Amino acid sequence: MEQLLAEQEEERKRDDADAAVADGRKQRKKQFRWKLNHDLALVKAVLAHTPFSSVKPGDAWATIAGSINKLFELSLDKLAVHRRFDLVLEAHRKEETKNRYRSGIEEEVCEIVRLLNDLMSLIDDQKLLEKGYTQAKQKKLDDSKLKAEEIRVAACTTIKRSGSSPENPGPVPKKSPTDSTLIDLWKEKQESERQQEMKRLDVEQQRYDAERAEKVVDRDLEKKKLDLQQQQFELERDRFNHQRDKDKEEFKLREKELILREEERKSQMATQTALLQLLMKKCEI
Repeated sequence: MEQLLAEQEEERKRDDADAAVADGRKQRKKQFRWKLNHDLALVKAVLAHTPFSSVKPGDAWATIAGSINKLFELSLDKLAVHRRFDLVLEAHRKEETKNRYRSGIEEEVCEIVRLLNDLMSLIDDQKLLEKGYTQAKQKKLDDSKLKAEEIRVAACTTIKRSGSSPENPGPVPKKSPTDSTLIDLWKEKQESERQQEMKRLDVEQQRYDAERAEKVVDRDLEKKKLDLQQQQFELERDRFNHQRDKDKEEFKLREKELILREEERKSQMATQTALLQLLMKKCEI
């Protein structure tokens, strides 16, 4: 865990060192505007590679940038996608996600909200785990300093009682069996506390891994559920469109039938009128 934190910090420093160069390059590039489909792909990539818990987060962000560039034919760097994700996540924490994408497709908005909820929970859990490890490490260091100070004070007291000083040390007193036993007990206590702390951290890590695995399973189930709902929606849409087209065809057929009937009626009336006129002429003769 200590190595993980150290390597993550080193990656962050390297990222900050590259920021000025990256900003200069961005100014020469064509302005790119993030949209809902870009953010959704970014969130999915972050959830797949989890850079916030990676030993080398910089490499993870570079992989994410590569996938986004390949998908949309862009040339974004890892700093750009990292900053964009931080912005999207911060807006989600302020419950501004739906307002941000109010003009987007409803299904995509619901999906990105769900994925951001999962990511927010995973990131918060990772921060708590790192904070707990750091606090435990600091407590152990403080306890060691306190014990060392107690031993130093005890040694100084022994020197004063023997009448010697650091400038004039005098004869070195032999360590009594009692002092040796106390030091051994203190060392054993320190080792025991260290082992207990390591076990506690291992349990915390296992709990975090189990919760994370459970959330991944829940996320997959939710995704399958949404996919099924999407399929049902598309099926209903196709069925509706088919029925609509069928109704249109039937309406056109009925309209043609009415037109034919009207033309037939007019033709019959014209024939009858002509016959009537012919009869009237014969009668006049």
